[in-house]
Amino acid sequence: SAAMGINRPSLYGTFGDKRELFLKAYERYRAEANVLFGVAFDPSFSLRQTLERLYAIGIDFYTAGENGPRGCLTVMTAGSEAMSDPEIRQIAQNAIIGTDRNLTRRIEKAIADGELPPGSDAVTLGHVASATFHTLAIRARAGVSRAELEKLVKGTVDLICGPKEAKR
Repeated sequence: SAAMGINRPSLYGTFGDKRELFLKAYERYRAEANVLFGVAFDPSFSLRQTLERLYAIGIDFYTAGENGPRGCLTVMTAGSEAMSDPEIRQIAQNAIIGTDRNLTRRIEKAIADGELPPGSDAVTLGHVASATFHTLAIRARAGVSRAELEKLVKGTVDLICGPKEAKR
């Protein structure tokens, strides 16, 4: 209400109650996040490049904020509210499932393109990639240093893609 220069009753008069305001804000957040993170899925990128770019964007996004690291609205707030609100539970699940699906598809492409060995478990690797993405938000919000977040990313990318070959 302060940012819009209106009082709280006017805010709720415009957007409804707190829950409705949250749902509208969350819808906008997801649309903006899809655009922001979508650039990491450029089809010309290798799997390693995709993951490194995705996680770098995530670290930048999750550690930014006027009052400290913002984390992720899905993981931090929708996840908490999911316990008591079936609609919020469903939208949080949809967001998590969407991340799993996008990463699993990218890993399936990497297997088909020979970046990963045939028979690699795309679903499990997709879940590991997704879980790392979500834990970056939690850890950033908890104040874990950027260096530690980047170390986690490197370990996850090497786990999924194999260690980066040393240059000779």
